[in-house]
Amino acid sequence: MAEKGTHIFYHPLSLEHDTGVGHPERKARIEAVLERLESTGLQKDCVWHSPEAAAFESINANHKADYIRSVEALADDGGGALDADTIVSPRSYQAALRASGACIQAIDAVLSGSAANAIS
Repeated sequence: MAEKGTHIFYHPLSLEHDTGVGHPERKARIEAVLERLESTGLQKDCVWHSPEAAAFESINANHKADYIRSVEALADDGGGALDADTIVSPRSYQAALRASGACIQAIDAVLSGSAANAIS
């Protein structure tokens, strides 16, 4: 039977994916959601999970190995841009592994019936 409440798969590393000022994909969006959940008291009705990092093989099912390695290398080298819209910071690769793991684990929780709904 599913545990009551919305299951939230979240890891603080997501806040360390720094895309710079003004980029639409920024930590302020996550912070706003977390603050709203707290200020309304809704966080107590949620089931919180700290996701594990996704395995390379799982990510490789959707992205070419060379691309994955290039993101990792760029992060390891201090960051930069893959293209005009895709910014990589020093912690982006690790944050992406956790975000991917969060999606996988949220889907697994719903499909297994342990969660009626989930978000990552």
